[in-house]
Amino acid sequence: MKNVFWTLFFGLFFGLFLTNAQTPTQTDESAAFIREKLKASQSVNKVEGVLNPDMQNSPAIRPARIRGISLTKRDKELTSVQNEDKSKYAAFLKNSDTGIIRLHDAENCDEEGKTIGADEPCPWNIVGKATLYSFRTEDYTSRIFSDIQLKNQTFNIVGINLLGFLTDLGDVSLDNLNLQSKGIKEMAEFEPSTNVKEIKNQFILAKNGFQVGDYIYKNTLQMKPNKTYALRSIAYDSKVYWKIGKRKINLLQYDKRKDIVVIFRVIREHQDGSVNILWRKIQSKDAPKITSEQ
Repeated sequence: MKNVFWTLFFGLFFGLFLTNAQTPTQTDESAAFIREKLKASQSVNKVEGVLNPDMQNSPAIRPARIRGISLTKRDKELTSVQNEDKSKYAAFLKNSDTGIIRLHDAENCDEEGKTIGADEPCPWNIVGKATLYSFRTEDYTSRIFSDIQLKNQTFNIVGINLLGFLTDLGDVSLDNLNLQSKGIKEMAEFEPSTNVKEIKNQFILAKNGFQVGDYIYKNTLQMKPNKTYALRSIAYDSKVYWKIGKRKINLLQYDKRKDIVVIFRVIREHQDGSVNILWRKIQSKDAPKITSEQ
């Protein structure tokens, strides 16, 4: 009987995730039904091991959604980058650890994919509605696995157990920057703690912002065109358990936990609020492991 219960429970649960990838023909009645079931399922869930204060007790913490449908022509168009930009930066993109992406503004859409508006400018069937990106995996992703999010024309660091901060380097070319450049050198030399109590204090430090020399470092930063930014993303090698009864799922089991430094530049703004971003990863090393729980 116990096995039957778990079979039915997981069948309903994952069925809800599949429903999240719905098309815009969804009715208000079915949307209300999904919200009710998600609310009910969350009431029996418990998450352990979350370090960043802003992510604790967040409803966004759940296993990765299963996608049951293919990307549409609309999805591909809304994540495409103009050939003009690809040609202009072709030489730069031939280098390793580089890329060009189109990032949508979460203020204009529901990045969790629970609801869909016919006039929503974001791609419906991309994880996170293409508002969140991981430079570690080089792909769009969900909130808990991301390095960066664009929301209300602001870049935010939102990944789970991810200590990160940004700085504005000004109107400078990506080609001229390295780990010894001003603003980046100070960022790269930052030493993340491995003690849980100190890590939580560093999360608060990154949220409030701090200054070293002429540069301010913070986990949120206003997006501006033709500006170059540096990002330090420290995705701790840790475990976050999502519990259902006596069962546990380590949400970070398959995520690429790394400590990286990325430089990127906003090269184009679209009328729908999305932006084209040219980026280069200039450092990648093993993520720090937590050595103390106190």
